[in-house]
Amino acid sequence: MAKSRQCRGCGAPLQSEEVDNSGYLPEHILNDPGKALVCQRCYRIAHYGKDQKTTITPDVACNIVKSSVDWAEAVLLVVDLMDFEGSLPPQIVELLRGKKGIALVNKGDLLPPKTTIIEARKWVEAQLGHHGLSLHTRVISGISGLGIRDLVAEILKQPYERWVVVGATSVGKSTLISTMLHQQERTAGGVPTIAKFPGTTVEKLQWKISNKVTLMDTPGIVPENRLSDRVCVDCARKLVPARAINVKVYELAEHQGLVIPGLAAVKVEGSAMVILGFTASEVSWQRANHNKFEYWLGKRCADCPQSEWITHEVTIPSHHDLAIHGLGWISVRRTEVTCALTIPANVAFSVRPNLVGARKKR
Repeated sequence: MAKSRQCRGCGAPLQSEEVDNSGYLPEHILNDPGKALVCQRCYRIAHYGKDQKTTITPDVACNIVKSSVDWAEAVLLVVDLMDFEGSLPPQIVELLRGKKGIALVNKGDLLPPKTTIIEARKWVEAQLGHHGLSLHTRVISGISGLGIRDLVAEILKQPYERWVVVGATSVGKSTLISTMLHQQERTAGGVPTIAKFPGTTVEKLQWKISNKVTLMDTPGIVPENRLSDRVCVDCARKLVPARAINVKVYELAEHQGLVIPGLAAVKVEGSAMVILGFTASEVSWQRANHNKFEYWLGKRCADCPQSEWITHEVTIPSHHDLAIHGLGWISVRRTEVTCALTIPANVAFSVRPNLVGARKKR
């Protein structure tokens, strides 16, 4: 039998016996000693955009990440700027407290033009500080390459040779590593498989970005309360921003609020006001009268798992956002707003200082 090897796309141990499991390859391909092989699943993802369920569980993923963090001298924490709270599950926070390294704020190129990279970086550093993490922060884009050359230069200047890349599912860890490898012209051994499906990477996998520095890619940790993980694959793709975020200003009359059909509703109490809405480019908030909320919430995708609706009473202070994990956020400016937020059960939300636009002076 051929010596056990890993898929260079997802890290799964290669095997030729279980067709429906991770790492499968026909035996005659698996026994070829001269190739950097990718499994059948990664090949189908890369060439046909077709996913195949893996056998990795959230507990297994957490254990793999923990052992990788223990191995590493420094960490690269990848968070999604467009879904910051949803991309920072508590398991990651616990694993990284006291660790040295860099927080990489992905999708920085999707920000509105008026919000600068410096503003975004300071905002993220403050939010990480609330979680007890004191990592140096860089704003990047794994897709466009924003900030990647400077990141590699910083890593190569550090005294650490073993780095681990950590993050939630769908934050862009594999895309980041692939971009780094291409820029360093180190793709001869393959690159990680990139997909819009969550959970593509199933095992730790090492990559060299210089003769001395090794990056360890790890499976994404699945957040327990992100809306984008509780819908069908097609809807999840629409909810994860890949282009400039959708920003709209809504002038609400009395007895009006905002809805995203089938996903969320915000019933605003009080007189007329102005609220900003932020989502991925393929979905958007829309104005609706309170008496139409039930109708719009009923517009669910037939392929999405059905869930009970829960209504939360929320106060949004002036210059704060109400962020729904895995969906988007609304923003208020000078006036405190009281609202009733209706979202599926087990989906989380956060109230935070404004990410985009003017902030309250301290």
